[in-house]
Amino acid sequence: MTAIIESKELFWQQHLENFKASGMSRKKYCLDNKLNYDRFSYWIKRLSLAATPPSSTATTHITTMSSC
Repeated sequence: MTAIIESKELFWQQHLENFKASGMSRKKYCLDNKLNYDRFSYWIKRLSLAATPPSSTATTHITTMSSC
């Protein structure tokens, strides 16, 4: 990851943590912190997906039947 991307991610991660601790609505937090609401929403989703471990997917076994 480049330094710029890491810097952006750190910026939004800090805002996400502050937002959760604030108890404010997303809209109010963005207004008070002069953040673009849609950009903040994007980063909330992106960071939430990055923090969520991949779900275990069921392996599908295909059984073929041969004629005897």
